[in-house]
This record gives sequence, structure tokens and C-alpha cells, in this order.
Amino acid sequence: MSILDEYVFERMDYIPAIGLINLIADNKDDYIDNIASYLVLNNFDKQVSSYLIDKHGRVTQVERSQENGCDTNTSCFLDRCHSEIILSKSVSNKLIDTLKGYFYYSCKELESIDCIKKLGLKLNFLEVSRVNDKVKQYDENEINLIYRNTVDNFHNPNAYQLNYFRLKKLDIKVAACLLAGIDDQMIDKYQSDLRFSEIFKDYISYKLMLEAAIKNNDVSFKEGFFTSDDLQKYLFDIGYVLKGFNDWLRIQPAKPLIDVKHDKCQSFDVNNEELVRLTQKAADDQATIDKITIEKDEIQSELIEVKAQLEKTLQLQAIDDLKDVPHQSYRTVDRIMYAMAKLSKLDNTEPYSQNNPSLNASITTILQNDGLTLEYQAVGKWLTRINNVKSLTNNPIITPEKLKATEDLKSNI
Repeated sequence: MSILDEYVFERMDYIPAIGLINLIADNKDDYIDNIASYLVLNNFDKQVSSYLIDKHGRVTQVERSQENGCDTNTSCFLDRCHSEIILSKSVSNKLIDTLKGYFYYSCKELESIDCIKKLGLKLNFLEVSRVNDKVKQYDENEINLIYRNTVDNFHNPNAYQLNYFRLKKLDIKVAACLLAGIDDQMIDKYQSDLRFSEIFKDYISYKLMLEAAIKNNDVSFKEGFFTSDDLQKYLFDIGYVLKGFNDWLRIQPAKPLIDVKHDKCQSFDVNNEELVRLTQKAADDQATIDKITIEKDEIQSELIEVKAQLEKTLQLQAIDDLKDVPHQSYRTVDRIMYAMAKLSKLDNTEPYSQNNPSLNASITTILQNDGLTLEYQAVGKWLTRINNVKSLTNNPIITPEKLKATEDLKSNI
């Protein structure tokens, strides 16, 4: 027990502003900018009070703005959450300086606000701590990004491949890792990561190729394993030659010579009939060789088609794996372009003339000078999308300034 226990328990009635936003995001699985818009639309900043807690644990309520009756800390915090955090479902504690989030909310006050009650949250210190631990873990994962060197050719095998060369039997995963030049433990570690299909696309391609070969009985596969000899021959036949693994197959073993001994004095009588027979046999042998050559070329063409089909299948699979990733949507492009335009302080509202060209004309000129020609109408269309970006979101973004302007307009009617 400590003489400060009473004050510690009292402090647990308050949660940090970032903690509240992360708690909502975790509970509703939504983006931070959408949550900020939801709270602004429901006048959260006009109903809530913010508190400061010093190093001793003293709690001080922050006075509300005399101008518009809102909590200034909350208004600024929500605006920054919306403008600084794009396409993220958590707020990192590393952004506390950027977001100006050095304040707290009272759990009891939050429970009395309608827009918070509708969300059905567990508003307590322990629940916020649980979510905060998840955010910390996510931040650590973001720092430790997946990184690997791809194998450019098979003439210089890496350490992983050299280890696989020693194996007598290989399953499909290990065989695909042998071709991709990666540690098979990386597959188990990162298979659930959203970036797996992109970073390990070569491994996926090799695995699909081997599965197709097994299905078509092109290679022996017994009890879930290839033998090293069978895998070497199969890979060599389809053009995958790895130095130190199956490159020895390029040296074709010589056929044994038939040792025929003849007596020095022996004479041979070759009549015309025998000569015709030998000539015909030579012609038949040549025809067989030509037929085998044609069949070999046809098989090679089929292998090329199969490889192209596998690559197409891989592309479709990668697209399917990423169908839920938001970075493919127009909404993402619109918002990123809007943020970039805002960061660079672009302005298309001033009158333009010969000495002051429009933003559309300026962009078109820059692209043309850099060899990236784009039609004037196309640039105008995207500038329009940037201007309309706020109306494209599911939850329209209304800032406190716009709310005030709307109320003033209503009062004048």
C-alpha cells in the first residue's frame, strides 16, 4: 500500500484523448479521419471538457472557449486527427506532439454524451490500456518491415539454397523456397501479412508451378516429398539450372562403345542389297531424330504457355488478396492528392491572366516540359476531384468553421 493509492485510483477515472480515439477505432474498425468527422458532426467538442494532469497527479479542468463555447483542446485535436492521419485505424503515441493530445477526458462525463453512448464502448482505464498495447505492437511491426533480397539468377546460389542442395527429400514449400532463395521459416512468419503476396510473389509462382507439375504427373511426388534426384531432373528439363544442384546434367554421359574385334586378314563383302538396307535404316533414324526434335520444340512451347498461365494466375491471386486493401480505391487517390495540394498550398481561386496562368495551365506546362504530356481536360478533371474530395467520403467532413457559417446563414434567413 502507498499513501498515493487513493490518488492513483482517482486518476484512473480519466483517459487520454488519443486513448479515446484508439478505443473507438478498435471497437468500430474504422479510420481515424472518419472518427474525427463523426465527433465533429455530433458537436462532441461542445459537450465535452478536457483536463490536464500534472506530474503529481493533480487534475485541472481546462476552461472552455468564450467565443463559441467549445473545448478548444478537443476542436484542435480532432482537426489535426483528420488532416494528419490518413488511411489509418490507429493513432500512434509518437504523434502526440503533432496532434497536441496532451489532455484527458473524464470517463463519467463521456458516458453522459449521446454520440459516445451510441458506440457502446467500455469506458475504463484498463480497456484503454489494452488497446494502447495493441497500438504499440502495431508500431513495432511497422518499424520491423519485411525485407528480403530476391534471387536475380541461379548462377550464384545463396546460403539458403546451398543448405537445400544437401537435402535428400524436399516438400513443396521447401522446393519453392529453394528456387526463390529464401528461408522457409519466413513463409510461416509472414504468410498472414498483407504484403506477403507482393514481397514473396516469386515463391508463390514457384509453388504454383510445382503443384501443377505434380497434378500433371510431370514429376514424381510420393508421400508429400520430392526426391532430390527427381527434382533436379524436372527443373533441368524445364530450364531451371542451379549451379551446384543440377547443372551437372548438362554433361551427358557417353554411351559405351561396342568393342568389336576383327581379324586383320578378314575381308568383308558388301553387296548392293545390304547397302540399300543400311541406307534406308540411316534415313529412318534421321526421320526419328527429326520427329523427336519437333516434339521437343512443341513441348518447350507448351511449357512457355504453362509458365505464362501460372504468372497470370499469380497476378489474379495477388489482386484477389488485395481486394480489401483501401489503397486501390479512387477515394485513396483523391485524399492523397487533396492532402498534397493542401501541403503545397496550391490555390486555384485567384483570377488568372497571361502573367498569372491558372493552376490547370501551370500543371499542364510542367508535365509537358518534363516529357509527361497530359490533356488539359484530364488535369481539370482531377483538380475538380480534389475540390470535391470532401463530398466523396461516406461521412462528410464539416469543420467547426463551416458549422458556424451554416448557423450564421440560418439565422439570416
